[in-house]
Amino acid sequence: MKILRVRFFNLNSLRGQHEVDFANSPLVDAGLFAITGATGAGKTTILDAITLALYGQVPRHDGSGPEQVMSHGTGESWAEVEFAVNGNWYRAKWGQHRARKRPDGPLQDSRMELSERRVIGGEETWPFLETYKSKVPSKVAELSGLEYRQFLRSVLLAQGEFTRFLKSSPGERAQLLEKITDTRKYSDISVFAFRKAKEEAQHVDVLRAGLAGVTLLSAAEVLELEAEVQNLQSQVTIATKEQQRLTEAQNWLNRLIELTTQQHRGQQQLTELTAKAETLVPAQQRLDKHAQALPFRTPWALLQRAEEDIQKLRRSADDLRQQLPQLQQQLAAATQVRTAAAEARTAALATQQEQEPRLRAAEQLDLLVQRDEDLLLQARQLYDQRNEQCKRQKAELDQLAAQARAFQQQVTELVAWLNQHRPLAELADTLPELTAHLQDWDHLRSELGQLRQRQQGLQQRQRQAAEAVTKHQQQASFAQQQLTDLGAQLQVAATHRDQWLRRLHHHRAQLERDYQAQQQHWDDLRRSMQLQQLILSHTETRELLTPGQPCPVCGALEHPFAAGLLGISEESLERDKNREEELSQKVRALNTRLNRTSTYVNMLEQAGGQLTAALPGTLSLLLEADEKTAADEVKAVVQQLRTLEQQRPAAEVALAQALSQQESAQRQQQEYQQDLATVTAALHDAEERVPLVKQQISSLLSSFGLSFNEENGRELIARCRQLSAEFEQKKEALASLEKQSETSQARLNELGKNHTETHQWLRENKQDLVDKYAAIQQQKAQRQALFAGPDIAVARQQFADEVQRRTAELERLTQTLHEQQTRFTRAEDQLRQREQDAEHQHQERQHQHAALVASLAAAGLPHDPAALTSLLLPDTEARRLTDELQSHERAVAAIQQRLAEAAQQLQVEQARALTDEPSETIREKVKALNENLALLNQQLGQRQQRLADHHRGLERHAKLAVELEQQQQEARRWRGLADLIGAADGKKFSEFAQGLTLARLTELANRHLHRLNDRYRITRNPDEHLDLLIVDHYQADSTRSMNSLSGGESFLVSLALALGLSELAGRKTQIDTLFIDEGFGTLDPDTLDVALSALETLQGSGKMIGVISHVDALKERVTTQIHVRKGAGGVSSLRVVGFGETS
Repeated sequence: MKILRVRFFNLNSLRGQHEVDFANSPLVDAGLFAITGATGAGKTTILDAITLALYGQVPRHDGSGPEQVMSHGTGESWAEVEFAVNGNWYRAKWGQHRARKRPDGPLQDSRMELSERRVIGGEETWPFLETYKSKVPSKVAELSGLEYRQFLRSVLLAQGEFTRFLKSSPGERAQLLEKITDTRKYSDISVFAFRKAKEEAQHVDVLRAGLAGVTLLSAAEVLELEAEVQNLQSQVTIATKEQQRLTEAQNWLNRLIELTTQQHRGQQQLTELTAKAETLVPAQQRLDKHAQALPFRTPWALLQRAEEDIQKLRRSADDLRQQLPQLQQQLAAATQVRTAAAEARTAALATQQEQEPRLRAAEQLDLLVQRDEDLLLQARQLYDQRNEQCKRQKAELDQLAAQARAFQQQVTELVAWLNQHRPLAELADTLPELTAHLQDWDHLRSELGQLRQRQQGLQQRQRQAAEAVTKHQQQASFAQQQLTDLGAQLQVAATHRDQWLRRLHHHRAQLERDYQAQQQHWDDLRRSMQLQQLILSHTETRELLTPGQPCPVCGALEHPFAAGLLGISEESLERDKNREEELSQKVRALNTRLNRTSTYVNMLEQAGGQLTAALPGTLSLLLEADEKTAADEVKAVVQQLRTLEQQRPAAEVALAQALSQQESAQRQQQEYQQDLATVTAALHDAEERVPLVKQQISSLLSSFGLSFNEENGRELIARCRQLSAEFEQKKEALASLEKQSETSQARLNELGKNHTETHQWLRENKQDLVDKYAAIQQQKAQRQALFAGPDIAVARQQFADEVQRRTAELERLTQTLHEQQTRFTRAEDQLRQREQDAEHQHQERQHQHAALVASLAAAGLPHDPAALTSLLLPDTEARRLTDELQSHERAVAAIQQRLAEAAQQLQVEQARALTDEPSETIREKVKALNENLALLNQQLGQRQQRLADHHRGLERHAKLAVELEQQQQEARRWRGLADLIGAADGKKFSEFAQGLTLARLTELANRHLHRLNDRYRITRNPDEHLDLLIVDHYQADSTRSMNSLSGGESFLVSLALALGLSELAGRKTQIDTLFIDEGFGTLDPDTLDVALSALETLQGSGKMIGVISHVDALKERVTTQIHVRKGAGGVSSLRVVGFGETS
């Protein structure tokens, strides 16, 4: 990557637009150049412009953002950089402005853009590659192969940081190396691995505790609950069916009552409607008369409307007869007024023609007067301007004379002050060295305070760690004792469990033998009873047997049972049945006891019980009365074992946690001891450096009469800067005053000559103004004689307006007269038409009236049409009566329909005959059954819930077991990683990474150091992994400390390390431009000569190198410079100076 050109506008003290071209002469020819200028002039602003344009960041403002770089009192700033990568040219730009680009406007968001140079047909263009501010830095990094931090380490060399690294204490050295090489992330990884391993181990403990907290039922309890659930479900089914039967019977009885009630209510409603029908007879008669007269309502309405129209026509004709005389009078008056208006228009035309010649003559004189007055005004204005100019010249002459005297007085005073304070001229060059020493002093004091505070803190933490070790040892002992006690209790409970298992196993075997014997006896008895029943069933057949004759059943010839000696009778069979019932009960009882005993044996076996060799004769049998006590004791033993087994994982977790905490506390105690030893050594080293730094500061201040009391460092720096700035301001003020004095004297001479010329012109032009004024007054008198009015155009317009007004009035009156004539004629025509229409409609009405009377007579109604009014009803009344009659008819039909349906439904329901019990009895049975069903459902729900909880517990137990196994694997994985790189303070992995980085950095630095000076080689200290030693080849390859190097030698080593870091950071791209922004202000002349020789050697590798410094020797040695000159008001200027030029 190579920087080609940088342009910027309003950045820091460099206000305005500036450009530095690294791709053209003189910078490209020199290769090595210096950026020079006074402290605070703005040298580093050039580097700020580069990082702003490329990455939108400024190293000096990493914490607060780049907004502070805009020059004070401006409304816009920007930075632009052109750079080359692999032969391609790119342009990156950053910009920011205030609202409307006003200095007092609010700051707006910054913007960035990136473009690439393309040449098409000999024409150069720069199309955009990216315009989003958030994406431009990453695109620049992609093209150049350098992130922002890599760019700072590879292009802006941190030679000064390596100088401090070589001479710092061990504790500070690790912090500096982490900052220089950007290995902070490895410390973060180490801390993360440690914390993650701890979190995963804690998660394992939580899962173990959760697994131990899952409670499950035994197999016997599950079987017992399932049997109870099945029994309860059967009872619920039976009760539900009975509930449905009783509910259906109850509903049937309620339906009978409801249908009977509906029948009774319907009969009552039908009786009421029958009575109401008699009251509706008058309404029906009135409605019939209305229907008879209804066909004649329209003819009668038309006859009445025709009479009203005739009356209207007659009234309109009377009104028109009354209007005719008035209209005739209005017509005569309009004729008279129109004649007068015509005479007035003729008089106005005559007046206008008479005055027009006089107005034209007066108008010509007005034009001449206006022209002469304009010329006079111009001349008068010119005279007044020259007169005012003469006055201003006189005042300015007096002011300049006084100013020249004041300038001379100020110059005299400034020369005297500068001579008096001549030693301050060297303060500007001494100030950087003094600042560096004072910074070292502040850093040293801060380091001492931090080291002492850290020493006290480590001592306190070491004591706390020892207390923690003791505490965790006690907790581990207590946890171990708890675990031992649990083991002993488990052993006792297991012994008790095994004893009961052997005893119950023996008891079950005896019950099985008894059960099998009783079962066999029962089976034999049942077979005997079946045989007896078979024998008794053939009694009649045996009576038919004859000695010597074959048996009809079996064919035998001998009949031993025919003599009746069987001993079998109905009484003996009944006795055997009673014995069989007793044996059946005994068998069922033995089966129940056997199942119960097997359940308890299974419970003990599930609890881990095992049979051991023991003589059956040594065990006593359980009586049936003792089995209940045995059941309670077995359940107690199983519950005790389950409780102890649940407590054991928690005890093991507590022991593991206590041992882990004890190990962690011991490890932390050892780390605190190591850190305390390191801090104590660093504190001793820092205390030895205090007198040396103090002596250097006092030596520098003695030349300026200032003293250092260990607390006034910042005040001394401020005072020195104030004195230096005051001296520079006085020098600049003297030069400015001398230049202003020369300018003021030249202006004074020029102004005196101009004032004399202006005064002569005023005397010559004054009489000409008087003559012109007299001629204008004579022309005005002639015009007044022709026309005394102020404005001719107004007078001419008045005459024209009068003629126009009279003409318009005549036209209006003519139109009015025409309208009056039209109105009179229209009124006469309307009167004749109204009389004819009235007569015609009267005859038509007579014919309609005669026809209506004939129709009424034919219908049997009164002959007078007016009688229809009493027969007809209003439409609303007619509709109301009709609706009322129809509604009554529909109600009667609906009630009759409902009565028929209710009778039919009642007959159907009575035929069902679901019950003969009264409703109250059924309600009581339903209530009792509901209560019993609710109790059964409650009991069923409780047992189903216990079974569901058991199954969920099984699922949760299996899930937790799987999660625990997975989590244990994850915890072991993180524990292994933490053992390798993890540490609470992050040092383990960070120190390992820093060691690798420092080894690679040393290797790269030795390459550069060999080219700079082949005498030395950098090597690592085998006793201190972050310490570096120097190998002197001129002294038989002896190895010695870096503190033994001279200033120039230290500079070479630190420069080689900085170049190595640049190569390490920019390993993915070629770096062709380097900047060194520090390190030269504290070098003596010999050391500076060595440093410059090293830079000239480095220049031979093809790199362009820029050195930022205010050291005069460096300015003389490096002739190609970018000179930044500090001006008045905090504004600086920039200029590129080549070989042979002066800045």
